[in-house]
Amino acid sequence: MLRRLFEALAARSKLTQSEPLAACVGRGAWVNTPGKKRLIEELVVGDEIIAVEPKTGEHVVTTITAIVSAEKECGMLRLADGTTLSMAETQPVFDPSDLAFHPAGEWFSGERSSLLRFNDGKFQLASVAERTPFFDIRTVFDLTVESPWQTFVADGVVVHNKTEL
Repeated sequence: MLRRLFEALAARSKLTQSEPLAACVGRGAWVNTPGKKRLIEELVVGDEIIAVEPKTGEHVVTTITAIVSAEKECGMLRLADGTTLSMAETQPVFDPSDLAFHPAGEWFSGERSSLLRFNDGKFQLASVAERTPFFDIRTVFDLTVESPWQTFVADGVVVHNKTEL
């Protein structure tokens, strides 16, 4: 029974691997790709995106090797510039204050307040202006990429694709 449900969800959501979702960026997020930003739900395996190494400032074009999606509770962060990003509380996000990735739930709860943005090839510090710990239940996506950094940029924010950092 569960296998049929899983298979139905996989067919509906372009699921390409069957591991549990720990990291998840919500539908509607714009992901940095070479040349333009694309909605996360429109990406497919083989598409190129930008991966970044936030500690060194390096960034490269890399290829998506797997996409996983599911329905999860999401919170939302609104940045000082008005940008919003919805994600599951387990989504690893880079905190420039300690140069490490932490679960988005720490931003939702107010434990953390700064983020690292990457736009037009440049890193910028950003602060959280508003937190909504529970925003919606929505489709979320996890992207696995060829880059050893396993990062990507969602709505301008540097995120990691998994919790094993």
